Amino acid sequence: MRTLHSRSVALGVALAGLGGVAPNAAARPAEAQASFAVHITNYAQITAKELADAERVAAAVFKRAGVATTWMDVSDLTGTEHASSGDPNPARPPLISVHIQLSSLAGPLGLGDRVMGLAPGAGPDRTLVYVFYDRVKELVRRQVAGQFRGDILAGAGELQILGEMIAHEIGHVLLDMPGHSETGIMRGGWNLKDLQDVAYGSLFFTAQQERVIRAEVARRAGAGINSNLAVNSNLASN
Repeated sequence: MRTLHSRSVALGVALAGLGGVAPNAAARPAEAQASFAVHITNYAQITAKELADAERVAAAVFKRAGVATTWMDVSDLTGTEHASSGDPNPARPPLISVHIQLSSLAGPLGLGDRVMGLAPGAGPDRTLVYVFYDRVKELVRRQVAGQFRGDILAGAGELQILGEMIAHEIGHVLLDMPGHSETGIMRGGWNLKDLQDVAYGSLFFTAQQERVIRAEVARRAGAGINSNLAVNSNLASN
């Protein structure tokens, strides 16, 4: 099972010149091990290996924020969870559900052609997010076109982008964020500079966002918030 957040990211790529990017961004030392579980529902039929690779990318983003994650594929009938970072056996962690879909779902919801994901509902206790896998693939194609023109030095892999997008969408529900930030992984319209950061493994939450995420995961754990809560039927996208 994969969790998808309730906010959306524009797919457009601004072909601006790329600045220098530090290939090895220093990871912030983990503090108290807050943790949450992610259940992935793979409607896009990505292979198990591809899904695991994308999970590792998303898990690394949260590990840098000081939060451990465990991941479970809903189609796994054994129900075996595997730790992607940090705590291998978190005690009843709060749960996020990610649905990896194709964008055929987006049309009936009135979402734009370049919306890459969404988090339904509003408020601080949401648990469900969606990511549109074919929109990720389209972003990769746009990136390749930028490489061909010489506008980008190195491109991010499809699964790198998928993993970062999963983290972005989960970020929307953990931050209870109605919009996007000007910098970092929570930017709304990723350009070639952002994709360069993805390629180098250096697109993260801001320090302030990391603090909020740690506090929110701890709050949810204390409140016993789980994905069996009713999801608001209103859909918000940005």
